[in-house]
Amino acid sequence: MAAAAAADASAEAAAIARRLASCNGSARERAVRHLLSTFLPASAPHLSASDLLKLWKGLFFCFWHSDKPLYQSSLATRLAAGVSSGPSPAAAAAFFAAYLATLRREWVHIDTHRLDKFYLLNRRFLHHAFLLLAANSFAADLTSQVVSILSEKVLLPEADNVAAGSPRGLGYHVAEVFLDELSPVLPVSLQTMEVLLSPFFAVLEKSSDRVMVAKVKSSVFERFLESGKQLLEMAKKGEGVEKGSADEKIGKVGLLFGFSKRFSDIGAKAETVQANRKVLFGLRDAFVKVEKGLELSGVEIAVPEFKSTEVTGVENGMDLDEVKVEKKKKKKAKKASLVEGETEGAKDSKQEKKVKKEKKE
Repeated sequence: MAAAAAADASAEAAAIARRLASCNGSARERAVRHLLSTFLPASAPHLSASDLLKLWKGLFFCFWHSDKPLYQSSLATRLAAGVSSGPSPAAAAAFFAAYLATLRREWVHIDTHRLDKFYLLNRRFLHHAFLLLAANSFAADLTSQVVSILSEKVLLPEADNVAAGSPRGLGYHVAEVFLDELSPVLPVSLQTMEVLLSPFFAVLEKSSDRVMVAKVKSSVFERFLESGKQLLEMAKKGEGVEKGSADEKIGKVGLLFGFSKRFSDIGAKAETVQANRKVLFGLRDAFVKVEKGLELSGVEIAVPEFKSTEVTGVENGMDLDEVKVEKKKKKKAKKASLVEGETEGAKDSKQEKKVKKEKKE
């Protein structure tokens, strides 16, 4: 029975993948709707990793052919929602893994004209992956699973023999935007943050990719450092960073996580890539200053803990980017209406003057 269901699901997945790659835009859209609203909710448990990769090959070309910015944004959000609203956490994680594997494989084929929309897609998927974790209260097993997927598929692909020599652009982008997409679901406990940051510590320990090491240093750890410094300075002055802001959330982690010890420990490991030690010890020294500054200041910083809050990327059923576009359209329409009204008023005024003049004559 289960084997038959799996065979049926596999056959239908292949058929849907073909429709997703159709040259006809309407056919692609119908396939997307069927996939997300009907097929995946019912058949996800029966799909193998191979089936998901077939679907994602079709989805990749479906997104490739989406040209209008508003539609791109909407499609990116709907696809990414397959992670946060999947039929089960396991199915959601598998969908996310297939997405990353596909995008990594196809990254080299994305031209500069289409790169921005795939950056958008990647941001949406990261955001919805974090929404999935938040919806499950950052359960340890699920968090470790999602983090492992990120690590193995994009951040440390040298650990995956299949990915050896594959383009690293996707990993660079993940490192650049990781904290931007994580911050809406913060705060989390320091223990959870340890798990979330583990791939980046691993990059500094194991990666020989100089660009990746630099991205992780500047976009992840130096951001914790700078936000921590800012939070401490404001606290010493008796001022507060905007409550609930990304700077406050990230700054607290920067001050309380104990980064200096972690960098010191990694730098001291015999197996750490030699070229990375300078980066590690530089970060250690910078964090030592901030952590000592906090200790000497007497300022009390509350330890972050996860708070379950509803975080969404939509407003009134529309993606936030779509909302902005709609607001701009309404503003333009209102302005045009006012201009038109003024023009009509001027015409009426001229007509009245003309009539009065004719009467006098």
